[in-house]
Amino acid sequence: NRSTTDAAAALQGKAAGVQVLATSGAPGAGSEIRVRGVSSNSGNLGPLLIVDGLKVDNIQYLDPDMIESMEILKDAASAAIYGARAANGVVLVTTRQGKKDTHANVSFDAYAGIQTPNTNGVKALSGQEYIDIMDKTFVLAGTLQPGQHYTQVDMQAYAPVQYEWMKSGKWNGTNWFEEKINKNAPTNNYVVAVNGGSDMSRYSMSYSKSYSEGTLGYPKPSYYDRTTIRLNSDYSLYRRGNRDIVKLGENVTLSITDSRSVATGGQYSNDITSALNKTPLLPAYDLDGSFYTYEKQLRDGWNLKDETNSIESASYGDREGKGYRVQGNVYLEISPIKELKIRTQYGMNYNLSFSRSYTPAYQLSGTDTSHQDDQVSQSASIGTNWTWETTVNYKKEISDHSIEGLIGASIEGTGWGMSVNGSRKQTKFGTWEAASISQCQ
Repeated sequence: NRSTTDAAAALQGKAAGVQVLATSGAPGAGSEIRVRGVSSNSGNLGPLLIVDGLKVDNIQYLDPDMIESMEILKDAASAAIYGARAANGVVLVTTRQGKKDTHANVSFDAYAGIQTPNTNGVKALSGQEYIDIMDKTFVLAGTLQPGQHYTQVDMQAYAPVQYEWMKSGKWNGTNWFEEKINKNAPTNNYVVAVNGGSDMSRYSMSYSKSYSEGTLGYPKPSYYDRTTIRLNSDYSLYRRGNRDIVKLGENVTLSITDSRSVATGGQYSNDITSALNKTPLLPAYDLDGSFYTYEKQLRDGWNLKDETNSIESASYGDREGKGYRVQGNVYLEISPIKELKIRTQYGMNYNLSFSRSYTPAYQLSGTDTSHQDDQVSQSASIGTNWTWETTVNYKKEISDHSIEGLIGASIEGTGWGMSVNGSRKQTKFGTWEAASISQCQ
């Protein structure tokens, strides 16, 4: 009953010995699952993920409401069938299935809300506080005399207009972190499902739409938009009494994502650190509410340092990423006698992704020469993998005892795939809508 669109996050606090770690606060950033802590494996530290019998690299594409159950295999014995791949544990995910002899049941689940960031009490310095701190630092270092101003905060000499703004109370410096916040960022999720079945078949279909904006990145915040369509069904091809002798089934999921991100790199290279480290003595906006551009710096004689308006810069760039994922399997199950089940299953993953970014020509400072021409960048990748498994399971109950045995074979392969990317300058039309590598001068 948690309001989350991340299937992995729904596991948090639900299973002993399982940790769920958030990779970042960006929309669509999936959680990482750790079973039995961190192993000594120098490669992938996450568990093996199996969805409806098919190995996947993540479960981010699934809406939690589409999941019937999640089982964690932590000990070596229970995970032995998966071999060395199960060294970090196994997470078995079963999506919702229909029930036999039931009428069609339609359900609708939805939530909507807004998000605001928790800054943990972090507060940037005002303009005057920044001036006082910088001056005091250099006085204590012995490079300034009391009453003198450090060059990069001497506003009366190098930012006379803003000096008057501060004296008159019209402006008290720029809080770049506050300017980056996307206030009341919307988030919503909708799921429609239809389940049912007859004596010879059962089915489960669902449609999910999820959208979330990031709380940082204004004026063009990050977002994650996901559409997922799922169909599960099985059919009794031959039945004797109330037992299926031959059964055919399939599970198919289509996921489409659209996203835009912000920099969430390491400790010293992300949008939050950049905003907190930026001087508050450069205005983000003029008094009339328009961006404080380089031309306005020249107009006002602002020359404290070679500084750029990062809010203005963020307004120029456009970028998007689209992903398409088709995952499915088909299986045949034969039970010639009650105690014996033979199952063969073939599954495939198909992934296709595109990204595009465009930056128009602009100048943010006197030394900014990197944006003299507009530029477009594009990338595309495609990949496939498949799995074929066959298992034979025998289970016999004798009085209070039972005998069970399982043998199986699995074959995995990686299909054809490729990745291409490129960028060009001087586009023909100079707009985000028409920006393309093929449309350049």
